[in-house]
This record gives sequence, structure tokens and C-alpha cells, in this order.
Amino acid sequence: MDSTHNSIKMTAAEISYLWTTYLSDTMSICVLRYFLQHIDDSEVKGLVKHALDLSYQHVEIIKELFVHERIAVPYGFTDQDVNLKAERLFSDILYLKYIKNMAGGGLSGYSRMLPNIYQKT
Repeated sequence: MDSTHNSIKMTAAEISYLWTTYLSDTMSICVLRYFLQHIDDSEVKGLVKHALDLSYQHVEIIKELFVHERIAVPYGFTDQDVNLKAERLFSDILYLKYIKNMAGGGLSGYSRMLPNIYQKT
């Protein structure tokens, strides 16, 4: 019996966690790209750019996993779901709070996911 990673199919739990993460990160990409249009503080801008880069990385990794496993890639949120030219709605402080809350939600979600993941990394 071949016990390599390539022969083990993803479980429904693994797929659902990846699907949820994909949707969350594509939403974050839209939100963070909007934030970048309006940031005044250069340090905040750096943090938002970093968060945006992480979301892009997550989306690409998940997309690759789904393609490799021959699972439909979620549609997710796209450029059509955000108006980057809309007037500023929030302050730089809210942008920081958004990142903090999304990071906390991500960590909480990952802690629920880990016991249900059976694939080797």
C-alpha cells in the first residue's frame, strides 16, 4: 500500500476549511486593496501591504492544491466586488483594527482546523 501524500485524497473537512479560507482571503484582498487607496500613515500602509501579500499567497497555495486534487476552485471575491475609487470611509486606526481582528479570526480558525487535517505537510 502506497502511503505517500500523493495517494491520499483530501477529506471533506480539509476541503471545507480550504474553501472557507479561500473565500476569506479573496474577500480580504478586496478590502485591503480598498484600504491601500486611502492610507495616510506609511507604517500602517506597510502592514496593510504585508497582510495583502499574505492573502495573495494563501489564495495561490489553495488554488494549486485544488487544481492538483482536481477540485473545483471557488469563485471567491473579485475586482468586481470592490470599488477602489469609492471615497474614504474609515480611518487608518480602523485599518489596523481590521487586520488585528482578521488575524485573530484566522488563528482561531486554524486552531479548529489543525485537529481535522490528516495530510502531511
